[in-house]
Amino acid sequence: QDLKFVWDYAKSAGYMNIVAEDMCPLHPRTMELMNVLNENSNVDHTLMKQYCAQDAPGLPHCYAGRFGFQYQLEWLESTILSLGESKSTQPTFIWSNTVEGHELTQWGIPIMDDGVRDFLRTILKSSFIDNGVIIFLSDHGLHFGDYSYTSLGLMENRHPFMYILTKEGGMDTGNFGINAERLITPGDVYKTMIPLIDMTASATLFPRDVDLWT
Repeated sequence: QDLKFVWDYAKSAGYMNIVAEDMCPLHPRTMELMNVLNENSNVDHTLMKQYCAQDAPGLPHCYAGRFGFQYQLEWLESTILSLGESKSTQPTFIWSNTVEGHELTQWGIPIMDDGVRDFLRTILKSSFIDNGVIIFLSDHGLHFGDYSYTSLGLMENRHPFMYILTKEGGMDTGNFGINAERLITPGDVYKTMIPLIDMTASATLFPRDVDLWT
């Protein structure tokens, strides 16, 4: 299907768009995305990795002694705090993707958890988040090791994850609490995100997709 990126809907609704991506620039998916960003004026600011090398074979995803996602979180934190200080009234959509949660499952996830925790503690103090929504997405769960061959592991490897965080009293969660107990598809995630950005818009990947709020 000829689907629009989420930030295309955001731009139509008057948002400033920021995209951060840490995939190796030689990866076909990243090359495709970079072509889209170069041709697409709907994205205002981007952070893209310009290299694929690592410190040493035994230090995957390490660059100058730090993980790639740490640089990414640092840049996002600085950007969000600056936007909060600027008192801008323009709504902002930020899309940040990291592949390190995919590659560093098991031993690497606790390190990422610590970084995300510190990042959230900092930005949640900013007025920029007062009317904001933070959405965590994953295309699948743990998929390395013996666990991935169990019945639960096979299910986890095939289903996405969606978690929504707001400041207390920030928004009505509707039926999200009920749907949180159900299996969801990437189409459900897509259909749920579009109305969050533009309440007048709707989008569907497949006929059976549902908005998780309804």
